[in-house]
Amino acid sequence: MKVLKCQAVLAGTTLYLSGQLGIEPVTLRLVPGSIIPETEHIFKNIRAVLEATGGSLKDVVKVTVFLTNLKEYSAFNAVCMKFFPKDFPARSSCQVVAISQTEIHTP
Repeated sequence: MKVLKCQAVLAGTTLYLSGQLGIEPVTLRLVPGSIIPETEHIFKNIRAVLEATGGSLKDVVKVTVFLTNLKEYSAFNAVCMKFFPKDFPARSSCQVVAISQTEIHTP
């Protein structure tokens, strides 16, 4: 069974993005390495979805972070600060056992 993932849904004037992984858009595979390259790709992917809908990272007001290891939070946060140098969005984070990977569906 294939599970399709929609990148974003516009409800009124609010754009809701689906969860993102450190997936390389060309190969659709998780980038190799640590939390740092994965996080960089996550934010590059988010930026691409936002730009495709006429937005930018400056429009982000809330980020929810699911990590499989909370000990990596400081590394994640350091990358996050590169993409949000000011006007940092509200954030919440938690540790999870696993994160599902689904096929990308672009309507």
